[in-house]
Amino acid sequence: MKYFLTTSLCMFINLSSMAYAKLDLSDEVIKKAINNTVDNSQVITREKTFIIKIEHNSILTDKWAKELCLKTAQTISSIYGAQTKNHCFLDNSQEQFNKSILSLKDKPNFELTLTRGLDNSMGVILVNLDQQDKNFTNKVGWIISNNGDDDFQVLLKDRLTSSFFAINNLEVIRNVLVDLIYKSYKPDFQKEDRFSREELYADLKQSRLWNPKTRRFLTAGSELLATLSFGWYGYHYLSTNQQDFDYEQEGIIKSIQNKFSAGHMVRYDDNSWNTNKNHVYAGVVYYLECRGAGLSALESYMCALAGSLAWESIIEWREVFSINDQIFTTHGGAILAESIHQMGNYIDQKAPSWFKNSIGWAWRGPKKAVQLYNSKILSGVDSDLDAQDPLLSGKFEFEIGTVKISNGVNQKRIGITNEVVTIPFMGEEGREVRFVRDIVATDFNLNAPMDAILNEYDVFAKVVIASYYNKAITTDKDGQLNGYSLYIGPSAAIDIRNDYSSKNDFMGVVHVLGSSAKIINFYKGFKITSTLDFWGDSVMMKSMMVEKYQAANPQAELVENLSRSNYYHGFGYTSKGQILIEYGNTTFGANFSYGSSSNTNQRQRDLNKLLTKLDINRANLETEFFVERKITKNLKIKLAVAFSKNHERISGFGEEKKSLVTRKVYLAYYF
Repeated sequence: MKYFLTTSLCMFINLSSMAYAKLDLSDEVIKKAINNTVDNSQVITREKTFIIKIEHNSILTDKWAKELCLKTAQTISSIYGAQTKNHCFLDNSQEQFNKSILSLKDKPNFELTLTRGLDNSMGVILVNLDQQDKNFTNKVGWIISNNGDDDFQVLLKDRLTSSFFAINNLEVIRNVLVDLIYKSYKPDFQKEDRFSREELYADLKQSRLWNPKTRRFLTAGSELLATLSFGWYGYHYLSTNQQDFDYEQEGIIKSIQNKFSAGHMVRYDDNSWNTNKNHVYAGVVYYLECRGAGLSALESYMCALAGSLAWESIIEWREVFSINDQIFTTHGGAILAESIHQMGNYIDQKAPSWFKNSIGWAWRGPKKAVQLYNSKILSGVDSDLDAQDPLLSGKFEFEIGTVKISNGVNQKRIGITNEVVTIPFMGEEGREVRFVRDIVATDFNLNAPMDAILNEYDVFAKVVIASYYNKAITTDKDGQLNGYSLYIGPSAAIDIRNDYSSKNDFMGVVHVLGSSAKIINFYKGFKITSTLDFWGDSVMMKSMMVEKYQAANPQAELVENLSRSNYYHGFGYTSKGQILIEYGNTTFGANFSYGSSSNTNQRQRDLNKLLTKLDINRANLETEFFVERKITKNLKIKLAVAFSKNHERISGFGEEKKSLVTRKVYLAYYF
């Protein structure tokens, strides 16, 4: 665990070096900081005193409580040794409990409280009384099913054995980072060893080093490392992951050497789509932890990259280094997270108070959670993490309506559309020409059936990373705007269509990099907005032709993901466009999207087998025409018809074409 913490910490600190140009990251400094922070001799071998508190009432007899206390004491002694001192308290009176504690000769180190539930489960709360820094959590809790004393003892021992890092990891991370900063800026640090770390920590908070930037990196770093540490525990103790343990027999060091030497373990994985798509959401967590801490989009992207690299390289040391997971976690997660972050900012600026304080928490929540962590744990203030967000423009729409598809499917669906432009006053009068070096715009679209929101949903997110910006808009004598405003710059996007039934013929695409252009024209009361995107893609795509191929070639050996789930890894490109014509309260519009993808037969997980190589190609064209009419200040109705054409082929075998027509009626709330 120490190895993992050290490696992950170094990874994050290296990313933060731009903020701490003088930070000494030599192996010797890091080694001393780690050794000063985690003293394993004190963790395991030091004599400990436990308070065991059994909470019970008249229904639960004293005999049961005494037996439970004995079993618990035996479990603790089996972990920490016979020298461990255990004191049981069965009285439910807090006053009597406090008096009993004061009467103890030995200062207690831990307090263990057990409470029996009505379902026979056991609630366990462990408090580390040695941890005096009130800014950091000193407790952890579990619910343990109690099917018998033996089962309870086994489960309790497992929790206690693995609890030290979980209880103290935030403090450990904080101490390591603080020590590294302090040692790098105070050459005579070693002369002050007579002071405790808490005194040095208090001194640091009074120095010029304890500034908002310091606390931003400390907040982001400790949250990221804590997330990975809990992920480490969960991943290695879930039996469902064992089916992917390819290289366990080689050992962790040999496996990591394989990953970074000849690339032996750098492959596309063959996990199910439901497993692979979750990597996107892991990337969202990494990114939002750092973005919410006030770091820039680039710094937050590096957080997602560091988190994904640590996961693929170290936490999943028994597995291949998954190419698709790295792309979808780092790139896809960052894109989706930035669109969520900007949507939260837009809601903060534009939403009515009732929306902001209800539904809006779904998007404002991540940033507020980081601010709470900063203030309660790190003794910071919200202004530490406040970025200077520009005045945003765009739109937010919450839609509800019905769709009818030509294949006979009729559904009630809900949708959310958000477009954010961070360039102030882009569609207003003025002249301006400049290069924008930050996030320029984001899009977020979610659409799902009302009766299966979690199981079936379509998500699209786009981020324009930088741009050339030009605006020349004037007002004529009638008060109408004339002229144009445009930007063009690099962009990236992600497209996910989730379907647990696996009947969907589209799965996931990360539009890795490309360009986006948007131009707004004003002419005699008309507002015409045109958008054009083009990207290169990394895909995990469903192939509807594979079932036919397998039926005709039952002896063919295919890669596991194709033979089991009919999806392939590959590459392609996508182009999208939109045109909107607005006049008064009416808007006419059209959307189009064309994408093409092909599978790759290289770097598959099971390339050591003799496999049948397929050349699969898929092309998809989607067009939509719609009209919108505003009926109140915040309500409008939308009518649309969409056409979808799919063409898929397997070289040397055959092809298939499919077309669908979808009719939509939506009522939208917007601001």
